[in-house]
Amino acid sequence: MAGGRVWRVICASLLFSSASLNAAIISGSISNWPESGPLTTIGDGTNHVTLWWSINNADRGWFYGSNSTGDSDVAFASGVSDVTQITNAGALTYTNINLPNPHCDPACSAHGVPGVGEFIVWKHTTTGHFGALRIDDIHPGATVDELDATWWFDTLATGDFTGATVPPPVPGVEVVSEVPAERASSSTTTTEILKQGLAQIAVSMSNRIGSVLSGKQHGPGFKSPLSGNLLLETGTGLSAGDAPGNFGAWVSYGRMDIRNNFVSTAFSADMDNVVTGVDYLTPNDLLIGVALSYEKQDVTTFFNIGSQKVHGYTVAPYLGYLFNDAISADLTLGYTSSNIKQTRTLAGVVISGKQDSRRLFAAGNLNGVTGFGNWIVSGNLGYLYAKDELQSFTESNGLLNPRSTVKLGQGRIGGELAYSLGEWEPYASVALVRDFVTTETKVGAGVPVPSDDRDEMQFGLGLRMFSKQGISGTAGWITTRGRDNVDSDVYSVTLRMDF
Repeated sequence: MAGGRVWRVICASLLFSSASLNAAIISGSISNWPESGPLTTIGDGTNHVTLWWSINNADRGWFYGSNSTGDSDVAFASGVSDVTQITNAGALTYTNINLPNPHCDPACSAHGVPGVGEFIVWKHTTTGHFGALRIDDIHPGATVDELDATWWFDTLATGDFTGATVPPPVPGVEVVSEVPAERASSSTTTTEILKQGLAQIAVSMSNRIGSVLSGKQHGPGFKSPLSGNLLLETGTGLSAGDAPGNFGAWVSYGRMDIRNNFVSTAFSADMDNVVTGVDYLTPNDLLIGVALSYEKQDVTTFFNIGSQKVHGYTVAPYLGYLFNDAISADLTLGYTSSNIKQTRTLAGVVISGKQDSRRLFAAGNLNGVTGFGNWIVSGNLGYLYAKDELQSFTESNGLLNPRSTVKLGQGRIGGELAYSLGEWEPYASVALVRDFVTTETKVGAGVPVPSDDRDEMQFGLGLRMFSKQGISGTAGWITTRGRDNVDSDVYSVTLRMDF
């Protein structure tokens, strides 16, 4: 009997000790904490630690010690994927300034612990209490970037978080995989589609501008109008003296096929684009115009067994200026708004989502032209810069995909050779393209990495038709070769009328 009472006392003591241990660690969450915002305090009402952070980039932040918080130094818990792995927080290396490296939410590959954000620990410089923070999401806020996190506070100041409960990240938190096969299609395809698709649209806009200025460049030594363009030309086919007027209107249809055959990022894309524009050539050789376009993309993404359907609208004002009979320049500015519907397959389940995209771009070119008898030779030096903002969206499985940005800075140099056959003008073109600024496509650890090949060659053939009634047209083809694992073909037709 006495032995039974002793056993019950021992069991009760063990249960009480276990409950006390669990009660020693309290936890909570932080939502939408603005970077460089107010200090945040976590604690039990009597003791506390104070936290502070600032943004580094889209998925990393800086974390600060007592020089900024006033009372708590900071440390990084390396390699921790669960707060219960922190058994001796006092042994961590603390600093009173900021941690020497930025630290990550789950979308960042630097922490080496898949599926969770990194763990930061603060220690109160006077009381010795510890607080741990799991970085669940760093994301854009209304005005500044914000942080979502889960925190734990050690009320006994032991530094042992073994008894902590581990709540999952708050609903909707970012846990986007680095692996293309496990994430939304647009995060992988946008860079390459921007390189191929937008670059061709920008170049063709330059050609449209050059085609109008070429009429003013027409001299008595030539038997056909100068063309000044490189790709997808929409030439007026008229000299200045023949043109019915300085107003013009045009419409163009183009189709592009893009193929990426690299194992980690393979996709194929068909892009249809309709562009229409109007412009006016002033008496002092300044061309002022505006173009509107509609673009549709159908993309099959082999890397994640998915698809994309994109509808986009662009407004693009443009300028051109004729310096003399041989040299002209042009500038195009553009804004594109797109809607992306996409799917992917993961573990046999189809996941879908809708995303918005906003793009700004600018393209400038310097053009030159000369001729020999019926031969017309032109050259072009240009640069394109684009910034594509992919907005955050939530997929059908509840996964929040954060906002991301894709940038492109692309230079080109090329030339064209054309031959006049009266009202017809066949031509051939070649250009060298170089990406000076590009956003790397992330593929994750252990996944084959695509080449960072930034150069390509473009070859084109086409035929122009023109008449003295101010009606002209062009049919052209251009192919892209030389870039590792990616090539494309563009087919286009254009009709222009001057009045």
